[in-house]
Amino acid sequence: MDNSGFVDLHSVFRLPDFSGMHVDEEFVTAMVAEDSKSRFTLERRGANLFIRANQGHSHSVASQLLASEIYKPILSPPEIPAAIHGTTMKAWKSIKVSGLNRMRRSHIHFASGIVGVDADVRSGMRASSSVHIYLDVPKCMQKGIKFYRSENNVILTEGIDGIISPDCFLKVIDFRNGTVLYPTITEQP
Repeated sequence: MDNSGFVDLHSVFRLPDFSGMHVDEEFVTAMVAEDSKSRFTLERRGANLFIRANQGHSHSVASQLLASEIYKPILSPPEIPAAIHGTTMKAWKSIKVSGLNRMRRSHIHFASGIVGVDADVRSGMRASSSVHIYLDVPKCMQKGIKFYRSENNVILTEGIDGIISPDCFLKVIDFRNGTVLYPTITEQP
């Protein structure tokens, strides 16, 4: 894998997990073109075709050191009009106490709008997410949280030690019925 997260596609084909599979460049090119979430980027370098995941799914090499080489750094709040994390009501019960956690991923993922509603938003959260957590981006940046934009317009951050605390949430909505889950009336100033 190079510093931009790309790997030669034929090297991938030689991995044990691909033995016996009948995949070729044509198949992968079609798969990438038809992926509604634009999860991968292909790049032709001479006779070789290279592929990378647009978020850090493929390898932990997308560390902070390489993040600015793979993703576009976001330097000011106006560059992120919306950063929305989609989750479930079950997960929200834990998140409202402990914050958003990147878990085993390299970054916490956010959509720049609502998938299935905003035409230019194709990825960043599952369309089935029932709870939408909106970040207070200026507050996050004041705390030193860095943000990046992936090739397919997903907003990414490592948070602080892998966490974004609940005090950085602007609002949380139950998308099914529009109920405001945070801040609640008792939490408002």
